[in-house]
Amino acid sequence: MAVGPVRRQPLGCAEATVRDLLRDADALAAAFPDVSAEDLAGLEGDPSGWSASDLALLDEARALIDGPPEIVYGHIVVDEAQQLSEMQWRALMRRCPQRSMTVVGDLAQAGPTTTIQAWGEALFPFVEEQFAHQTLTVNYRTTAEILQATEPLLARIAPEQRLSRSIRHGEQPTVVTVTEEGAASALDALIARTRRSHPGELIGIVTTAARAGVLAETISEGEATIVAASDARGLEFDTVIIVDPDGIRSRGDAGLRDLYVAQTRATKRLLSVAVTT
Repeated sequence: MAVGPVRRQPLGCAEATVRDLLRDADALAAAFPDVSAEDLAGLEGDPSGWSASDLALLDEARALIDGPPEIVYGHIVVDEAQQLSEMQWRALMRRCPQRSMTVVGDLAQAGPTTTIQAWGEALFPFVEEQFAHQTLTVNYRTTAEILQATEPLLARIAPEQRLSRSIRHGEQPTVVTVTEEGAASALDALIARTRRSHPGELIGIVTTAARAGVLAETISEGEATIVAASDARGLEFDTVIIVDPDGIRSRGDAGLRDLYVAQTRATKRLLSVAVTT
């Protein structure tokens, strides 16, 4: 990104340089001519401090101003690598000059922070084609019935990815269709039935962020865990109840991947509450 000359800062002033740049409306407008003034104004961020999203940008600035990081590693293991943005990959590679890594992830579960659609897109800029890609074909967590139910969605978000083979079998996923007015009582009934039939097991309610906030006020932690679909990565429950899957799906490509993540959080049974208007 070319933004014109930047005044050289003393060693260690990467944060000040980035802050000055984000406050320079003319420089930002020149660098991003297709972005609206309103969106550019939002780049200034929280004046009280930096967010987690700013860390990769700050690391880039430190590398340009202060030089390479002092601490590097001979080998790095990266889990949930599908979550990394292009800038975060650059920050990792700076800390692994030998480019020796074990990278684990599922691009079908990628969140909105990355536009990477294939592992080659992430790795080629740093190692070209010098990497080995191994695909896990056996699933030990999710039942075959649940995996089969995810196949249509997987074909949309990752058409080149094959469905893994599960070594376990279980109940068929079920869908309950209700009106908005009947959603709460239907969910209560599903939770109560599941708790009676499978005492002591974990129940996860996965839904939109807006619904998660409402449900958290009415359902106790002892009954079930309420999770927004965008926050469900890495979690697992014996039973997953997806409330308003169409609402999750409506967020475009990120919503489709969030719904896929929600479906694959279940280890034994998957229930869905479809809400009609």
